[in-house]
Amino acid sequence: MGATESRPKFSDHLRDAEIRTADLVDLALPANAQAAAEALGLKVQRSATSGARVRQMLREEAEIAVECLRDWGICARILEDTPGGPRT
Repeated sequence: MGATESRPKFSDHLRDAEIRTADLVDLALPANAQAAAEALGLKVQRSATSGARVRQMLREEAEIAVECLRDWGICARILEDTPGGPRT
């Protein structure tokens, strides 16, 4: 490519892989599952009111995480409509 030719910009690719907020879910975990979830590479947030959660995950990733955690004997669940979350 010459200096005058332009390459596709990163932002051009973002439009192709747009994520709708409806595709994002939270994953609720028992308090003792934090270490296991972090071993999967998930960022766990703990709160006195909502417990341990992984927030704003893609649904596909959340489903995979639930299956992996279930294999380890941990019961996690996907929360469809989270309080305070974005509504579409």
